[in-house]
Amino acid sequence: MTLGLVAVAFVAAACNPAAPSFNRAQAIANYQAVFDAPGSGIAAVAAGSPTIAPTDLDVPGCDEGTVDATFEAHTLATVNYYREHVGLPLLVDDPVMSADAQRAALVRVRSGVDGLGGNPHDPFGSGHACVANGTTDRGQIGSARSNLSVGWTTGSSTPAISNGPRGIRGQFRDNGGGPGTGIGNETVGHRAGMMSPLITRVGAGSAAWYDSGLNRYYSSEALYWMDRDWFADPDDATSSLGSGFFSATRPTDIDYIAWPPPGYTPDTVTYPRFSFSLNMSGGDVDFSGASVTMAFEGQTPVPIGATNFTNIPAGFLGVPDDVLVWEPDLSVIADVDWATSGGQHLNADVTGADKRFRIDITNVLVNGVSTDYFYVVFIMDADQF
Repeated sequence: MTLGLVAVAFVAAACNPAAPSFNRAQAIANYQAVFDAPGSGIAAVAAGSPTIAPTDLDVPGCDEGTVDATFEAHTLATVNYYREHVGLPLLVDDPVMSADAQRAALVRVRSGVDGLGGNPHDPFGSGHACVANGTTDRGQIGSARSNLSVGWTTGSSTPAISNGPRGIRGQFRDNGGGPGTGIGNETVGHRAGMMSPLITRVGAGSAAWYDSGLNRYYSSEALYWMDRDWFADPDDATSSLGSGFFSATRPTDIDYIAWPPPGYTPDTVTYPRFSFSLNMSGGDVDFSGASVTMAFEGQTPVPIGATNFTNIPAGFLGVPDDVLVWEPDLSVIADVDWATSGGQHLNADVTGADKRFRIDITNVLVNGVSTDYFYVVFIMDADQF
């Protein structure tokens, strides 16, 4: 059965159908182009990491250096993979935002090396040695407006795990710390920002650092997604949103943004936290009374764990939009499990044939009216591509 037929049979009855998705062959081809092809996507991490600044990994400092252009292009391609898969417009690189993001990545990786706590989006307030002030310093600006990630592995030559394409993948997964899905990021704010329908450009920065004393290889990623033009003063980290934000336009050919979306998605990018948001301004949507159910092959119930949502006040556009998040236990289905690392669930692990799930979301208040949504997701075994 093709995705087009699925859309007609299952989605047309929904109150607000999503934008058309890719058929199975297209979904596989798009995934392979970003995540599997030699020299691209996740495969680029090992090759790209040695070129990432700071180039002298044994000497701490405040020089953010320059990211290899090909590596940076793969990072943007990873962001755009997720957006294209749900029908959102692709993002373009903004050089000024990327420069600030690169500075923020350096600040973030140094925070890991130096063991600094506090709010990573306010490095000046945390006493960061590489941030001169809390307003116009480029590292402060980039940190305040970016998704940030940092991690480390043992050894000086091990692949970086938290920068470039892998950093983007981790931000989109949006687990918290600890086993399972962990604690933190329950409303997938990093994913929601990356998938905002209001943005058209982005800046990305990657950094790595080897701590010879601890024999740790640190890596970090900063994704500056909050458009500079949204702020009354784009060069002030404390600036409020200005007229540029309130005049931002939304795409008109997509009603909702779900992950995984209707149609076909590889298991390796099907993450433990499922999410759903509407392409509407804050205050027009209320998920507080919504319920989610899932059924395998339309019959076998899938247990739903934690359910969370955001609630933006009426009259405010929201950064990002309101989102509904739930954690299904796919492991109750035969030939489906979670791929794990250190006890943390990373992504679905399907064996064999595609697994079909129907998702029903009921009692979403849209402009005060109770509205129901449903769609069908096919999770594919990427090992078979």
